[in-house]
Amino acid sequence: MTSKRVLTAEYIDGVKVNNLEGIKNYGLSLLDVDTKLVQSFSDQIFLSGFVHADPHPGNVFIRKGADSKAQLVLLDHGLYDTLSGDHRRALCNLYKAIIMNDEEGMDKNSYKLGVKDFSSCKNSLILSIMIMQRPVRMKTRRLFDIKPPTREEWLVMSKEEKAVWREKFQEIHDRVLTVMKEMPTSLIWIFRNLNTIRAIIRDHGNTVDRYGIMARSAIRGSHLDDPAINTVMGVVKGWWARCVYDCRVIKENLKHKLMMFVAINYLRLLNMIGRGISIEEIKSFTKAEEKRFDAI
Repeated sequence: MTSKRVLTAEYIDGVKVNNLEGIKNYGLSLLDVDTKLVQSFSDQIFLSGFVHADPHPGNVFIRKGADSKAQLVLLDHGLYDTLSGDHRRALCNLYKAIIMNDEEGMDKNSYKLGVKDFSSCKNSLILSIMIMQRPVRMKTRRLFDIKPPTREEWLVMSKEEKAVWREKFQEIHDRVLTVMKEMPTSLIWIFRNLNTIRAIIRDHGNTVDRYGIMARSAIRGSHLDDPAINTVMGVVKGWWARCVYDCRVIKENLKHKLMMFVAINYLRLLNMIGRGISIEEIKSFTKAEEKRFDAI
């Protein structure tokens, strides 16, 4: 049925990945859907380096598989990009260095991705933030020397103080443009891919640990082309790297849960004595800020 003039394609009977009601009607789990979604694109980026560059909801369908679980179907394969082997390995090792808070590794692999940072080493931090799409904490450096002002603080600032902060913001803006010019063009499509997946997961209620799934793919990808992987020592080395990572994730999750427990109960206490805002208002504000961040 396929010729030079006609391309016959399979008919996909499914629903778009953002159709929550359709997924529910199939009797499928959002957790299963989101796990497979993040795993699929993580493996494309970190393992194969051959990446679907346009994964908007209209190009990602969900249907029930033969095992009655969610099956992911990617459509529109006209826009793909490829990471070279060296760039894929550098990206894997950079992601791994970010997770392990290895600043030397972040600088080294940012350089391998073309980001030259000979002055204040802020460009590797900016690239790391772009990859993670969230703040990245480092021991020896930060984007600003002091905490940026809040909206309320900005409104009462003098013209001179505002001028100083405008210069700081302009410097960061210029650095971002420099990083985008220096890094491989294929990373632009990967950032677009990551942002789209992040938005889909957010709209699903953040059911999965997106960073954890991606990090495991990155760790696997960092050992993929290593000749030693087929040796006993290579297998042990890869296993140990995953163990160290898992321990770090468990530690970070426990710390996060403890902080959230303390913060929520403190807010509830303030609410009880009439001096705090409701949890619902905080959730509403957080959701609005997430959408504003997506727009930026």
